[in-house]
Amino acid sequence: MKSKDEGLGLGESGQALAFGAITLFMLVCFVAFVFNVAQASARKSELQTAADEGAYAGAVALSGIVSEIGWLNDAQAHLYYHAMRKSVDVVVWGTLAELSEHPCPDLLVGIPGATGSYDRAHDDAAQWFPRFDLWSRRMSQMKWALAAAGPSLVRREIFRALHDT
Repeated sequence: MKSKDEGLGLGESGQALAFGAITLFMLVCFVAFVFNVAQASARKSELQTAADEGAYAGAVALSGIVSEIGWLNDAQAHLYYHAMRKSVDVVVWGTLAELSEHPCPDLLVGIPGATGSYDRAHDDAAQWFPRFDLWSRRMSQMKWALAAAGPSLVRREIFRALHDT
């Protein structure tokens, strides 16, 4: 016959206590694991946000540099346009002046004052071309300087963005 203590599980000599302790330990480990995973996810999210901000700051700095080089290219294009225009004026007025001085019998070309216009165009071009050369060289130097300084400027902006976060 079974005793009264055996029916209540008192005869199992502490197995329930050991099972409860193991269960409690596993529950604490699981909670600690979940907390650790949450911290790691939060840290990863912070790092990703910082990396995104750094990449964005670098891209903005680089786009500014490229934009400035583009403006310099536009300015140089205008310089080349005006230089070509001055050259064409000299050639056209020189040709017309030559035709006015030595008319060709087959051509009915005669522009009075073409020689004076040629002289003015030539003097204007002679004054303008040294400035064109100087401005063009300076713009090229500025573009090269921007291109050379670009990586360090981008790096500085990335560090500034990361420092601010």
